[in-house]
Amino acid sequence: MVDKEKELEAVLGLFNNWDHWKTVKYKEVIQKHVKHTSELKAMQAIAFEISQFPKKVQTELEISSNPKSMFWLDVSSVFNNSEWWKKTTTTEALIAFWRIAHSTIDYFNDKFEEPPKELSIDWKKTAFGIYQMSTCWIAYNALREKKIRKVIGIKKGLFDF
Repeated sequence: MVDKEKELEAVLGLFNNWDHWKTVKYKEVIQKHVKHTSELKAMQAIAFEISQFPKKVQTELEISSNPKSMFWLDVSSVFNNSEWWKKTTTTEALIAFWRIAHSTIDYFNDKFEEPPKELSIDWKKTAFGIYQMSTCWIAYNALREKKIRKVIGIKKGLFDF
């Protein structure tokens, strides 16, 4: 029960502080992940977020060389878009990842309107989960590839030139 309470607290923390997160550049969030996590922890976090969705959605979100949806490929499009990284805030990133999920996975398209007319707890939890796994996916890839960090405009460590 404590995990569910912490999850809801994190979700509501983001949405209750929306005005603050509208001012935080998303690349700063990725920078923190890259500096304070490992590839293994990022993948474990992605697996956890995926496990929170129904089984059918889990198979569509499975990371593989033969994906069942375009979701991860579309999220990965930001790896080569330095302009996106210069201007995108945390809230804009959340909305962008939500829209990708909504357009690439039938479950989200069938269950929620786009744009949502009501920001229910269920929608907030879903959008937050999509944001979390997308953020961890980007951080995972940024940890692995210097060229991605360069496009984002971040460093892995002090000597990452």
